[in-house]
Amino acid sequence: MGTSSGRVVMLLVGLVVGAGAAGVPLYQKLNATQLQLSTTQQKLTDTTQQLAATKQQLTSATLQVLQLQQQANASSQQVSELQQEQTHLQTQAVELAKPDLPVTVTVRPVLLGTGKTLEIHNLTTTPLPITAVFGRDGFPSETKELVVPAHFQLVVGAQQGWTFLSGDSVSLTNPRYRPKKGHIR
Repeated sequence: MGTSSGRVVMLLVGLVVGAGAAGVPLYQKLNATQLQLSTTQQKLTDTTQQLAATKQQLTSATLQVLQLQQQANASSQQVSELQQEQTHLQTQAVELAKPDLPVTVTVRPVLLGTGKTLEIHNLTTTPLPITAVFGRDGFPSETKELVVPAHFQLVVGAQQGWTFLSGDSVSLTNPRYRPKKGHIR
């Protein structure tokens, strides 16, 4: 006889002897044991169901956390884009708040030959440093650093290394002022 079979027999003998000694019929003792077993099985089933429900809640909570992380990442990206846009708009606002470059620009034909000259007249009472960029389609642009004396007209043309033609672009800048840009006609 195996060990577990022996235990069952000993348990049954103990029940019979115990039940007989206590004056309790054996079927009542078996019914009580079956009721205990049934109650334990029901508790096990309830606990298993609770565990499954908890697992489902945990899975749902994990999905919600992932969705919130995605939303937070998207919001962070939007905040970053808005900050960049704000910086750009602030830069534009600073540029727009500057006064116009205090010069008048006129273009006249050269006296001898072909092409045109550019006349830059400083309207201020102080010398005005200007960065001038001259461009022509199909050619590299040329940058010249100029200083236009106070209430003076500076002429830029062939003698300064650039003969202007119709369609050439001109950009005059100074960090304290809004730039002046245009094309030669």
